[in-house]
Amino acid sequence: MNQNPILILKKYWVYDSFRPLQQKIVEEVIVGSNVLALLPTGGGKSVCFQVPAMLMDGLCLVVSPLIALMKDQVDQLNKRGINSEAIFSGLSSNEIEIIFEKCKKGEIKFLYVSPERIKTRIFLDKISSIKICLLAIDEAHCISQWGYDFRPSYLEISSIKKIFQNVQTIALTATATKTVQNDILDKLEIKNAKVFKDSFKRENLIYYSVNEENKLHRLLRITSRLPGSGLCYVRSRKKTEKISTFLNNNGIIAAPYHAGLSPEIRERTQESWIKGTTRVVVCTNAFGMGIDKPNCRFVVHLDLTDSPEAYFQEAGRAGRDGLPAKAILLFQDSDELEALENLELSFPPIEEIKRVYQCLANYFQIPVGSGNEQSYEFSIDNFCVIYSLRPIIVYNSLKWLDKEGFLIFNTESILPSRLRFIYSPEQLYDFELKNRKFESFIKTILRTYNSPFKEFVKINEFEIAKKCNWPIDKVKELLLLFDKNKIIEYLPKIKSEQIIYTTPRQDSNFLVFSKDIYWFRKKEAQRRLKIMIEFGKSSNVCRSIFLLNYFEETKSEPCGKCDVCLLNKRNNISDLEFDTITAKVREILMKKPINLKELLAQISINNENKVIDVIRWWMEEGRIIEEKEFQLKWIEKKDITH
Repeated sequence: MNQNPILILKKYWVYDSFRPLQQKIVEEVIVGSNVLALLPTGGGKSVCFQVPAMLMDGLCLVVSPLIALMKDQVDQLNKRGINSEAIFSGLSSNEIEIIFEKCKKGEIKFLYVSPERIKTRIFLDKISSIKICLLAIDEAHCISQWGYDFRPSYLEISSIKKIFQNVQTIALTATATKTVQNDILDKLEIKNAKVFKDSFKRENLIYYSVNEENKLHRLLRITSRLPGSGLCYVRSRKKTEKISTFLNNNGIIAAPYHAGLSPEIRERTQESWIKGTTRVVVCTNAFGMGIDKPNCRFVVHLDLTDSPEAYFQEAGRAGRDGLPAKAILLFQDSDELEALENLELSFPPIEEIKRVYQCLANYFQIPVGSGNEQSYEFSIDNFCVIYSLRPIIVYNSLKWLDKEGFLIFNTESILPSRLRFIYSPEQLYDFELKNRKFESFIKTILRTYNSPFKEFVKINEFEIAKKCNWPIDKVKELLLLFDKNKIIEYLPKIKSEQIIYTTPRQDSNFLVFSKDIYWFRKKEAQRRLKIMIEFGKSSNVCRSIFLLNYFEETKSEPCGKCDVCLLNKRNNISDLEFDTITAKVREILMKKPINLKELLAQISINNENKVIDVIRWWMEEGRIIEEKEFQLKWIEKKDITH
């Protein structure tokens, strides 16, 4: 371990220095300490284990619950020239075998796995022969029953620690109270851990909760007057489509994003937003993981999140560059009732969950004791029609069965087509000589994709068809023919959702759910939602202080910028002063737009701070807008979009 971590950071990440807390964490990992790191969203958690692991001899095993996040981090590492792989649902047994062989040979530095994968006997047998230098556990709050996203499968991480006793461990999370922190250390059996916690305070991020009956028109006002690009979070896929259409029809370039869209569309939307071509992405919580856009200027929530943790993470995607940004919750009285109803729906009765489990076995025709580690393509719409079930009940029941570890309900792993040649180059050459009609087809694949003999490569049938000047159906037909004749192994794109059984199918009558755990989780969910509703309705506590208190930071000063702080300042200015300043500001700005410095110079009032507070008040009300080059302009009420 003779290399400097700064050199690694510069070489692969192109940063000149670590953030202060990152550096302390990296230094502790390098000297062999076990670490629990609590860093807010955008705090650079992955660097804390990736850089030191590069200085260690062996494989870094990373446990992560989200397939999308695993894929993203693996893609990012590979782009930086660091060989990495992920094992997740949907991969074939041959693909997994190839990954393990590469790990054995020392060709892979980072291996990402889901917690469900860890408990399988095959995984434990394979991993036991590989040298592990560091165990990194991402989203570590998932291991705690007090965590907002508790997953029993995370308890299986102890299986790894039994094989690799005293393996150095780093656990990372963005959100954890003291109770959750202690539970993480206990459940992961991390001894003598160094705990690092960054402040959750975001000086540059201004929080607002706006009581608004007409949310769409308020959203249009926000996106029309705020500069730069932003995100708009909603709960349903239909809303993403509806609201993005509304914004586009009103001159705001927007795009929907949700897990039901194809990977190609989602990737195009991400790239367009990152480049600034698309100003606003209207999305579900499927958007955000692994997507880094430092100059996102605003995040608007049209629906309540289930918890302050979820809100903090999503709102925290604004202003990662350290410049001023806004997090705006649009709240109305009916939201409370809707949120409580959604919470009830997310906890289907246990008998209903068992019924869905039984119908699922009938749907796939899986006998009791079978199906373990088998994956099945699944259509929730078709399933609901056949068994006369409500989609929302089925969806939430499957989520429960997933969290309890009976199966994986995979809505995000729409895999691209892959292939590898089973024939060696010599066998393939002989085949071409005997079958000249396939020569151009084979050569097109070999010229388009690198090393398809050693491992599986992602392919695009449309790309091959275009280069061969053939119909797409002919390409797919030939690929299937080659697969049948064992010339290649071809895995067509998985388009639908998947169900993967992680245990043998059980008789639903004997499916064991702990009622105590069920009710504990429900009460915890109700508690968090109640706090989130309070955040939306509260008008007497600084928004920043409200969130910081939730995360047990109790010594912060009011931000002075949120809607509550602005209201307090407004109340500290007499009506006469407020009206006098407003009249002067309006008179000046109605003549022509000018910048703040010039405006202040023209207003002869001793207390400049009061003038600034009045200007800020009217900016929040949409009556003063900021144009290019920071020019302030007064907008008459009749001109504001309604």
